[in-house]
Amino acid sequence: MLGIDDICNLMRGTKEGMQGSKAKQKTRYSKKIMQCLRAKQFVQYIEGKAKQEVQDSKKDVQRNKARKEVHGSKGGGMGIAFFAMAVVFLALLVLLNVADYMLYSAKRNLIARAVDYSVCSAVQEIDVARSREGLSTEYDEISGIPSVTSIFLNEENADNAFFSTFQFNTGIEETSIKPYVIRVIVNPLEDALECHFKKGSLMAQQLVYDEEQLEDAINSRIREWQDESSVDSHVIYVNGNPYTRKFQKRPYYMVIIKDYEIDGLFKRRNATFVGFAGARIERRQG
Repeated sequence: MLGIDDICNLMRGTKEGMQGSKAKQKTRYSKKIMQCLRAKQFVQYIEGKAKQEVQDSKKDVQRNKARKEVHGSKGGGMGIAFFAMAVVFLALLVLLNVADYMLYSAKRNLIARAVDYSVCSAVQEIDVARSREGLSTEYDEISGIPSVTSIFLNEENADNAFFSTFQFNTGIEETSIKPYVIRVIVNPLEDALECHFKKGSLMAQQLVYDEEQLEDAINSRIREWQDESSVDSHVIYVNGNPYTRKFQKRPYYMVIIKDYEIDGLFKRRNATFVGFAGARIERRQG
């Protein structure tokens, strides 16, 4: 038979057992709750990580795009700079070529004027001793005009007058220009024209019986004495040219300068010059 103490102890033990089972259940529940909380935190961590990676990738895309735009703008700026430099260089090249040709043209015109002055100076050098008979005849008995027949030029004096006048007007010495010069002196005779040709050490003499044939005789000599390396086939054209006076039967001093090199700023160009003058005889009374 159980006593009252035994029954109390049994009830106390049962109560304690019930309390222990409840504590164990609470511990299991708390563990499950902690596991759920940890799982939720882990999911939130993963989601946050994924969102962060997406944002970072977007930032990288934007950053790369901005870099491309910057590089593109730099490339465009460099292209414009190179184009501007090319335009400036082209304009400078054109200006230099224009300046080069202007310098050449100025020198060429100076030489052309000097040739005209020089032949006019040379044709005045008459050989008085040889021209006594011609000078003593005032007028042609047939035409009635002042006579110039049998009036001769002094070759040495005429050449000296030409080269000295030429050097005075251009500053070019005789030794520099002489290799390019073909000189022609024409002396009128009673029934012919006496032609004296000279180029450097080459000399020739020829009689022409009609002034219409004088041009052909001069051009033939030019072609014969022309250098093989000459790039200019220039010859004279007087007879038959409506803009010039034909050759007449009178003393002439003619110079042809072929393939003379003229310096510009950068280039050297060849030029040919032709100048001739006929002696004008003025008869004065008294």
